[in-house]
Amino acid sequence: MRTKFLLLIFFLVGFHISSKAALFSLTENDSAFFISSESIVAYANNSIENVSTEQQESTALKSSKLAQKYKSAFHENKKVTAAVLTFALGMLGVHRLYLGTKPWIPAVYLLTFGGGFLILPFIDFVVILLTDDISKYENNDKVLMWVK
Repeated sequence: MRTKFLLLIFFLVGFHISSKAALFSLTENDSAFFISSESIVAYANNSIENVSTEQQESTALKSSKLAQKYKSAFHENKKVTAAVLTFALGMLGVHRLYLGTKPWIPAVYLLTFGGGFLILPFIDFVVILLTDDISKYENNDKVLMWVK
């Protein structure tokens, strides 16, 4: 009984942490860390009226490269966070909550004794580390997220 109680506490703590992480996770629409090339060009057009089109195009190109850099850094950070959550709390399915799945997926992990005696979290961990684009695993409502 004590073990079940501890598992419930770990699940609730993990769910709380993942819900807080979801509140602070960035999307492409967040203007604090992601600057689109269109917004920079619009700002440049409003503040400087006598700038040549060649200079505007070079500014848009530089800002586009900057936006790509921040976007790739964010996805790499999300990949590392998901891998750490999988390693630490994989048996509870917290990494799946972080990636935006339905709440019943971690329940499946719990009911199958940590995802089939830690088989599912181990495979999730390897898949997360080896993939280049983690976005295909976000908002995935399948228990086996790597199956197409």
